[in-house]
Amino acid sequence: HENPPSFLDARKGQAGNPGSEKDTWLLALERRETQKLLGIIKYFSAVAPGAPDYAEAQYCLGHAYFQQNQPARAVEQFSAYLDIAGANARTKEDAEFYLVLALLADNQPEAARAQAERIAAISNHRYRNIAQRLLSVISL
Repeated sequence: HENPPSFLDARKGQAGNPGSEKDTWLLALERRETQKLLGIIKYFSAVAPGAPDYAEAQYCLGHAYFQQNQPARAVEQFSAYLDIAGANARTKEDAEFYLVLALLADNQPEAARAQAERIAAISNHRYRNIAQRLLSVISL
């Protein structure tokens, strides 16, 4: 199977303040620095609902839990992110795709298949082709 795209692949052009604490954690997440996952989770978990970065924090937590092999928590975070109105279209598509992967890792093939079908039905979804291929191998 091919590797899924890097999570920051979806965030291109959205860098904040280089050298800020947030960007330090984002870079560690992009680099899959597993030894820093607890710090990443602590940082993004502290973002309060209603804060300007709350949606992004949910997105980042989804990736952190996914990298930490906690698929149930990743499902929660990606779902929370997708429920937030106004999510950036590029990161939204990324979260939709990683939700499929997290559902599969959490042994929820029916939910994963349904999510993959939603992606595959959108002609211009950036993960449409991968979702279509996944549909052929997801067993229920």
